[in-house]
Amino acid sequence: EDEYCLDSRHLTVISPPKSTFSLEFVTEIHPQNNTSLE
Repeated sequence: EDEYCLDSRHLTVISPPKSTFSLEFVTEIHPQNNTSLE
């Protein structure tokens, strides 16, 4: 059974715990490749 679904824009937790839980993300960014404001 899948615990989550991931696509290019969304992360969906299929059956999150009923109690409080933590979700940790690790993100990689490349600011030198961001030319949208130039």
